[in-house]
This record gives sequence, C-alpha cells and structure tokens, in this order.
Amino acid sequence: MKNLCSLAIPLTASRLIINLFATFENTMIPIKLKDFGYTSTEALSVYGILTGMALAIIMAPNALTGSISVMLLPSISSAEATDDKPFICSAIKKTIFLSLLFGFLCTFVFLVTAPFIGNIIFQNTLAATFIKILCWICPFIYLNTTLSGILHGLGKAGATFLMQLLG
Repeated sequence: MKNLCSLAIPLTASRLIINLFATFENTMIPIKLKDFGYTSTEALSVYGILTGMALAIIMAPNALTGSISVMLLPSISSAEATDDKPFICSAIKKTIFLSLLFGFLCTFVFLVTAPFIGNIIFQNTLAATFIKILCWICPFIYLNTTLSGILHGLGKAGATFLMQLLG
C-alpha cells in the first residue's frame, strides 16, 4: 500500500495542479491580451488561433512520443526491478537521441510548412506566425514526454511532479 501511495499521490497531485494551472492560464491570457490593447473579441480570437490552431499542430506529434513513453514505462520498471542498469542507461540514451531527433525534424517540418498550414489549411496568417514561433519548443516538449515516462518507470513520480510544478 505504501508503494502504491508513493506513486499514486504524486501522479494525482500532478494532474490536479496541472489542470488548475491550465485553467488559470486559459483565463489570464485573454485578459492580458486585453491589457495590451486588444478588444475582448480580438483577444479571444488571438487566443483561439494560438490554442486551437497553432498549438494543436505543434502538439499533434506528441501523440507519438506519448505512446513511446507509455511503451517504455513497463520495460523500464521491469529493468529497475531486476536492477538491469545497462538496459536502463541504454534506453535513456536511445530515448534522448530519438526524441531530440524527432523534435528537430518536426521543428524543421513546421518551419517549412507553417505558411502552408496557416495560410492554406487554416486560412489565417497569424496561425502561420504562431506555428513558426512555437515550432522551436518541439524538441523539448517531445523529450519531456518520453523522459517523464522513464522517470515514472523508475518510480520517480514525485520528481516528475516537482518538475511539472516548477515548469
């Protein structure tokens, strides 16, 4: 029971706090856009373009890294239980390399295709601008997803909770 609670409490607290911060962020961004001179309608429009178009495109490949993270968790947990440190080190190195490679590839693809995605698909030049700006975070988002899975597999849910809280 103690082991279960040591994993369940940080995971639950992490989800709860992330959702609370997301609610706060979703409220504050349009308010701050209004403070910088946008009307209420313009502020909500810009925020909708940012979250509904640009971030949706940037986060789409994260479905793949999320799947990899879920697939890594049991093998890392098993290796941790059997104290197979060489496997864990190898998995971490490969995960970092592949996540960064995938992230930089997506950055390049989004840089090149941002005008097409924004102007042709969404018919919105601001969406294209946001995609170009946000594509630089791809390697870090994708790496975070996979490394969080590894940390969970190592039983370090508390560490991921603290990192997400700080982030």
